[in-house]
Amino acid sequence: MDPVLLALLPIIYVVYAVMSNNPAHEQYKKGVEALSKRNPSGAEEFFLKAINNDPLHAQSLLELSKLYESQGMMEKSIYYLKSLQIALADPFDNLGLDSLMRMAEIQYASGRYKDSWESFLLLIRTGYKSTRLFYHLGELYMVQRRYAEAIVYFDESISFKSDQPRCHYYKALSLIAMNERDEAMAPLRKIEHEPEFAVYAKFLLGKLYYDNNSIEEASTYFG
Repeated sequence: MDPVLLALLPIIYVVYAVMSNNPAHEQYKKGVEALSKRNPSGAEEFFLKAINNDPLHAQSLLELSKLYESQGMMEKSIYYLKSLQIALADPFDNLGLDSLMRMAEIQYASGRYKDSWESFLLLIRTGYKSTRLFYHLGELYMVQRRYAEAIVYFDESISFKSDQPRCHYYKALSLIAMNERDEAMAPLRKIEHEPEFAVYAKFLLGKLYYDNNSIEEASTYFG
């Protein structure tokens, strides 16, 4: 096939869906109606019929990916998110980038770290920004013991949303791993009253003060 025509196929399909009585769109609407009636199996059937009529029907591909994710069928969800990327006329528009982000998070949660890493880095290269993207990258760098890079991404995530106890905690751990102990105190103080992290933060603060021979301050944490 002519490569120019091949490149134009997604646009042709979009025009077709809008300008004609595309049967895929009718099946899609029935799928949405089935979802509203809490009938996921019926919705699945209609969305599958929609993409059988039009393999590039983006909304049906998106709904299938969300449906399978909600059912814990992550491989199928990823498959349809990848299909959506192919179907879009511009895979780097808002829908394309949001779907790529969702795919990366599913890959990450499923333990497919290499795949998620590649997806996250692709998002970074497009200029995409989000609290979750920077947080996940910080985690990935931290587990690789690339602490300076981890801190950069934790700071980026915190700049979007400061109320992230886990992000502050991981930043502090990264600083301690780099022997930047004084700098680690600030993020620990931010979370010393957070229920999930209070015990860990207070222990680390007490130890950091003790190691600095600040016995009086250490005693406020160790009692």
